[in-house]
Amino acid sequence: HTYTASYTQEMVKRSRQPPTASREEEEEDVDENEGDEVDPDTNDEHADGEVVDEPGEEANGGDGDGDDDDDDDDEEEEEIAFDEEEGAEKELQVEFEFFDPKPDDTPHIRALLQASSLSRAAGLNAAALAELLAEQAAVGTVIKADGDVFGFFSALSLQHLAPSSPAVARLSSFLLERCHPQSAQQKLSAMLEASAPPVGLIISERLVNAPVQLVPDALDSLTQDIEWAIENEEDKELRASFKFNQLLMVAQVSASRADTSTSAASAVAQGSSSGGGGKKKKHKSHGGAGDGTGLDWAALEQLQFVRPEEEAIAYEAEWCTLLHCGAQQFVLMSLSLPELKAMVPKLRAIMCD
Repeated sequence: HTYTASYTQEMVKRSRQPPTASREEEEEDVDENEGDEVDPDTNDEHADGEVVDEPGEEANGGDGDGDDDDDDDDEEEEEIAFDEEEGAEKELQVEFEFFDPKPDDTPHIRALLQASSLSRAAGLNAAALAELLAEQAAVGTVIKADGDVFGFFSALSLQHLAPSSPAVARLSSFLLERCHPQSAQQKLSAMLEASAPPVGLIISERLVNAPVQLVPDALDSLTQDIEWAIENEEDKELRASFKFNQLLMVAQVSASRADTSTSAASAVAQGSSSGGGGKKKKHKSHGGAGDGTGLDWAALEQLQFVRPEEEAIAYEAEWCTLLHCGAQQFVLMSLSLPELKAMVPKLRAIMCD
């Protein structure tokens, strides 16, 4: 996938020493001082005030002064060129490619996880989680440009991996501990029971300078990976674990107003409908409508989402609720694989047009 991005490159002028006085200025200084008393022992002037060249110096009009004038002209031309380029926009064309994860990507994925707010809030073992993500080649996409990793998208089967992976177990515990209010916590607990249908957690991180136009294609690639794994994964148990009944996403949010967190929490406590409020009631009859387990549109509108795609998905999710982590807040959302697939063209319209 090829995208074009424009950046403004500020050209920094080279610092230079102040130019030396010209020959004519030196002669004017001599004329002004003509007639002053001069020590005979140190006199470098004739009686008429004419300056005498020191031994080894070139005569006036010699090659030395000519070279200096040429250098000054060159520096002036360079300065003009820098002035013309200063603040100019340069358009860079970069080709981004999607790859299946591989073990060599582990350190890059780990670095992205360590920088993520979710990883810090949950106290995750980024190294262990990165290794797990890099080894899951069947489901996952790594975004690269010129061999450098710019981001990744993946989905982990929580019930399947939690018993054997402390990192995934910690993720599940974090979601349950921070889920608010209690009715939402009970709903999530039922979803994550070992006997319940598989639930996947979408994990994605990217560099801040990665183009947002990558997101729809990356999500599309992820949904295709899941569909492929359901049909083609050789390990029978692993193949069954990818038959996600629900996909969870965690989005970082902040308050757009001083009273946002209180208002959002109150909306949940008062029994708001889930995943989209009034508009969603027209086409959503599930997800906890009216039972106080989800956020409605009014509550979502009071939140500032860090990533635009997560905000769009939250409004279309079957169910979403708050995760309280002290000063930080997250929104946990749940939707099915078909609903995630349906979001791809909508995200293209939002993020690529």
